[in-house]
Amino acid sequence: MRRKPPFLRYVLIRRGIVGAAAMAAAPALATECRIGPPRHCKGPAVPALIEAPNYAHLEIVETLGNPYGPNGRAALALMQLARG
Repeated sequence: MRRKPPFLRYVLIRRGIVGAAAMAAAPALATECRIGPPRHCKGPAVPALIEAPNYAHLEIVETLGNPYGPNGRAALALMQLARG
């Protein structure tokens, strides 16, 4: 059986020590580092359901530019620009 070169043995030992230190520090780093954008405080609690029974699925997209259409009203309400 061949012996491993001495430098390889030190590399393997160092890798194990670094891995153990990383595992020990993981819970502390998890509380500080958070992945993703910050959470929003504002916004509607319950999303509104848009009902448009007389529109086809191709026509519903076009109602976004019309303030009297179902999507237009919902967009204005979402931006808090709707009146009354």
